[in-house]
Amino acid sequence: MTTPDTRQLILSITAQLSRLAGQALERKLTPLGITYQEFRIAGLLMGDEATTQKDLAERLGVRAATLSVAISKLADRGIVQREACQTDRRVNYLRLIPGKKIDTINQILLSLEQELCTGITAKELQITGRVLSLLINNLNRSTHEATSQ
Repeated sequence: MTTPDTRQLILSITAQLSRLAGQALERKLTPLGITYQEFRIAGLLMGDEATTQKDLAERLGVRAATLSVAISKLADRGIVQREACQTDRRVNYLRLIPGKKIDTINQILLSLEQELCTGITAKELQITGRVLSLLINNLNRSTHEATSQ
């Protein structure tokens, strides 16, 4: 069992890692005119056939109205496409538009991932990934327990 000091240290380290990774990614995205938030949207849409704007807002933890502005910017840049639902005009499906811009964004992400993992063995990365997944699962479980009470 871990002590409270260790938990604080883990929270501190993961918060710092998140902040620094976000800043590094933002620097790499700036020349493309894409913000970190817009990148997060594109990242969540990667691999999805189609996602509703409402579902994406929930996954990002933002209001649908807030997301709408960012989606419009990405649509104007030819990165995201909105498609109205045939049966409910209030619903928009979002899809990434394949092409050079998405490939460039993906290359930036892979490059930063490689930079982040320099000097770390495959075994260490495997263990780190497993531990981080457990931390996420623990937080998700406690969040769901708190909201169901």
